[in-house]
Amino acid sequence: MSKNKVAMQTMSKHVYILVFCFLQGLYLRAAHADVELHDVLTSVYEHFPMVLAAQKKVESQEQKVIASQGAFDLTLHSEADIRAQGYYDGRSIDVYAQKPLMFNAGKVYGGYRISDGLYPSYEGKRHTLDQGEINAGLQFSVWRNRSIDEPRGMLWNSQIQQSIEEMKLRQVELDVHKKAVQQYWHWVVQGSIYRVYENLVQIALARDKALQERVRKGDLAEIYLSENRQYLANRQLQVAHAKQDFEKASYGLSLFYRDSSGQPQIPTIESIPGFTIDSETLVLLDVENDIAYAMDRAPSLKILDLQAEQLGYMIRLGKNELSPLLDFDFSVSKDLGEGVAELEGIENRAMLMLEVPLQRRKGRGAMLHAQRSQESIKFEKQMQVDQMHASIYVVYEQLRIQMQAIDFAKQELHYAKELERAENSRFNSGASDFFVLNMREQNTARAEISKVKEFLKYQY
Repeated sequence: MSKNKVAMQTMSKHVYILVFCFLQGLYLRAAHADVELHDVLTSVYEHFPMVLAAQKKVESQEQKVIASQGAFDLTLHSEADIRAQGYYDGRSIDVYAQKPLMFNAGKVYGGYRISDGLYPSYEGKRHTLDQGEINAGLQFSVWRNRSIDEPRGMLWNSQIQQSIEEMKLRQVELDVHKKAVQQYWHWVVQGSIYRVYENLVQIALARDKALQERVRKGDLAEIYLSENRQYLANRQLQVAHAKQDFEKASYGLSLFYRDSSGQPQIPTIESIPGFTIDSETLVLLDVENDIAYAMDRAPSLKILDLQAEQLGYMIRLGKNELSPLLDFDFSVSKDLGEGVAELEGIENRAMLMLEVPLQRRKGRGAMLHAQRSQESIKFEKQMQVDQMHASIYVVYEQLRIQMQAIDFAKQELHYAKELERAENSRFNSGASDFFVLNMREQNTARAEISKVKEFLKYQY
C-alpha cells in the first residue's frame, strides 16, 4: 500500500471527528428505545476487544515508565575482602548506599567501612581505625551528561511513548466509534426496511380476507383473489430478503453491543427504536474553524508531534556524546576509634575526571540519524494536514448534497403517500384495479426505503 493511500485512510479517520458533530441534526426520537446508540457506544468503550487491547498497551507502557525510573532508585552495596593466605592478612567490610539524581548525571552516596590486619603500602587507603570509617559524597557532571544522559533520555522517551500509546488508544476508540455508529444505523435502517415490507404483507393479508369474503358472496370473480395472492407472495419474498439482511446487520451490531461480561448480544427487531428523520435543525458550521478543531484533536498528528519530540531527545543525546566527559566528585570521610594517628580527623577529598572523545562517530551518527528522521516526520505531517483540509472540504460538500437528497426523498414519500391514498379511494369506489393499487403501494414502500437509505448515507 502506498504511503499516500495510508495517509488518506488516516485522514478519513479524523474527518469522522468533524462529521460526528453533525449527527445531532438527524436524531432519534425514541418511543421504545431498547437499544440506543448511547448503549452501543458505552458497550464499545467498556467491552470491545480492540479498545481493551489498546488500554492494556497504555498500562504496559506505564510500567515501562516505572522501569525507566528505576535507573534512579536508591541502592545498597556491600563488599567483604578477606585475604585467606599470604604475608598480608588484611580484612575489610564495606557497606554503602547510592542514590542517582535527576540533574547533572549526579549521585549522592554514603556508607561505612571497617578493616583490620596488615595491608601493603599501596593499599593504605583500606586502613581504618578500630571502629571503622563513615563517609559521604557527591558526584556530578560538569560537561558531558550535564543536561541529558542515557538514563534521563530513556525516562523522558518512555514518558513520551506513554503519551503516544494514549493517542493510539484514542485513535482506536475513534475508529471503533465510527464503525459502531455506522453499524448501528445500518441495523436501524435494515430493521426499518424489514418493517416496511412487513407492513406491505399485512396490507395484502387484510385485503385477502376481504376478497375471500366477496368471492364467497359472489360479488367478485376468483381471479381477483388469485391476483392479490400473487402480489402477497411477491411481498412475502421481499420480507424474507429483508429479514435476511436485518439478521446479518444484527449479528454485525452484536460485535459492538456486548453484555456486562463482554459477550456479543444480538439485538432483535423489537429493540429498534422508532425514529424521525429531521434535517431542519442541521446547520453546517464554519469549515475553517472545524478544520482547526479537527487538526488540534487528531490523534495521528499528535502522535507525529510526540515522535518528533522523542527524536529531539535522540538529537540531544547525540550532541551530548560529542562533548568531553568532565566529572567532579567531592567526598567527606571520618575514622572512628583508635589506631594509627594519621587516620584521625576529617578527610575532604575532591576529584576531577576527564575523558575526551577523539573520533566521535557514535555521537555524530546518532545525531544525524535522528535529525533526518525528524525531518521525515515534518513532511509526513504536512501531507496529512493537506489531506485533512481536502477531506473536510469534501465532507462538507457531501453533507450539503446529502441534506438535499434527504429532503427530496421526503418529498417523494409525501407524494407517493398522497397517490396511494387517492388510488385506494378509487379502488374502493370501483374506479381502479389491483395492478395500479399494488403499484402505488409498492411505490410508497420504495419511497420510504429510499428515505431511510438516504438517511443511512448521511450517517456514513
